[in-house]
Amino acid sequence: MKITTSMIVVGVDGSPESVAAYRFAQHELAQGERYKSILIVASLTDPLGLGNDDAVDDARAAAMRQHIVEAVGESDLQIEVRSGDPAHVLAEVSDDAGLLVIGKRGHGGFRNLVLGSTASSCLGIAKCPVMVIPSTFENSLTSELVVGIDGSLSSHRALAWAIEEAAGRSVNVELVATWRRPHLWEPVQGSPGHYEALADHELEDAMSSLDSKGVLVATHSIEGHPSEVLLSRSETAGLIVLGNEAHKGGRIHAHATAVEIASHSVCPVVVVP
Repeated sequence: MKITTSMIVVGVDGSPESVAAYRFAQHELAQGERYKSILIVASLTDPLGLGNDDAVDDARAAAMRQHIVEAVGESDLQIEVRSGDPAHVLAEVSDDAGLLVIGKRGHGGFRNLVLGSTASSCLGIAKCPVMVIPSTFENSLTSELVVGIDGSLSSHRALAWAIEEAAGRSVNVELVATWRRPHLWEPVQGSPGHYEALADHELEDAMSSLDSKGVLVATHSIEGHPSEVLLSRSETAGLIVLGNEAHKGGRIHAHATAVEIASHSVCPVVVVP
């Protein structure tokens, strides 16, 4: 099957979290002309642990398809079953897709372990935007979209993605840049207002080249850590959108921030590579 940017790929294994992801993908499909179809993808691991792709025989694949049909409660589904690690299977299949949607799963006391290994890995390796859906989220397509901007190219791509999404939903966008004062042990650069001015500049730079497509965009420069600021916004937002590379702090730091926000956000989160 040819995967195109008009297709939504959804990871479904029959769990309540994955079914919630599929339901949200259906809402995305209904928004307009951006997406045309949904492909459900499931993975089966080699039962002997030998890394043998042929281990997914027809019987096991058919059983998985039937399990998904029963969990979703629909029979007219496009389902592809592959062998391998779930995150790598989803990333590979969605390589040319418009959107990858996955459910949020995972528990534990460590903040970076709450998301679940598949979702966390997908945020780091997928080449298309990844949407993470909380299983308890009730679809709200009328709330504004909140976008985190930090000067990186991926955050600018996140803003462009959010504008397209907001236009389809007929909602507004809030563009947020964060800043913080240096800790006592960190060197101080410039005047007391230097850090806030940098955030203001990031907002101005993002807006200067933006095609808003008629979407109302409000900008806010807010003191605080990106995770804390965006998570507070998730309580009322319809969607949090952010990039996965960093202008400040490096790739690893950016991925950790994306995982933390996706782990604890009240609303769905989209991470744009």
